[in-house]
Amino acid sequence: MKMNLLPNQKIARKSECICQGAVNRRSLTLFLIIVISYSRYVNLNIRSAATDDMPDIKSILSQYILETELVDDNIDQFVVAETGDRIVGCVCLDSNMSLVELRSIAVLPGWKNKGIGRRLFETLMQRAKGMTDRIYVRTTARGFFEKMGFEALDGSQKAVLWQDCADCDKLDVCMQVPMVLELR
Repeated sequence: MKMNLLPNQKIARKSECICQGAVNRRSLTLFLIIVISYSRYVNLNIRSAATDDMPDIKSILSQYILETELVDDNIDQFVVAETGDRIVGCVCLDSNMSLVELRSIAVLPGWKNKGIGRRLFETLMQRAKGMTDRIYVRTTARGFFEKMGFEALDGSQKAVLWQDCADCDKLDVCMQVPMVLELR
């Protein structure tokens, strides 16, 4: 009969086997990977960004060739994900324009696909409640935002919604997709 164990029960069971010497090298390696991966999630903290976080935020954004010039002026609109004393992700909810825009969402490459982007997004959605009926984004990561509930807009909407897009000489070849999330 197969027992259904919770993840922490499986770890405890595996550690009992290790203590008793009833584990091969492959099982031990798998066990260590599980423990390390599990501990990453336990120690993840999502919080408002502080002035001291600006160099880390800029470093993360620059890895994806995202705009870093506005970080200094908008630090109070940023949220960061940290583990221990290391910032591993960031996002900004920019409400300085006539619309509310999700900007600068990025997670360090070694920390991608661990749910950090989703947690950052969910934190911003809590902040956005009551601020607006819709949130906009310009992105090359269309799939991620579709999973979050955003819908793609026609490309011609970029110049209508964002003045910097209207003024850009590369608008006709821009790879960013304008998207919107209706909150109500």
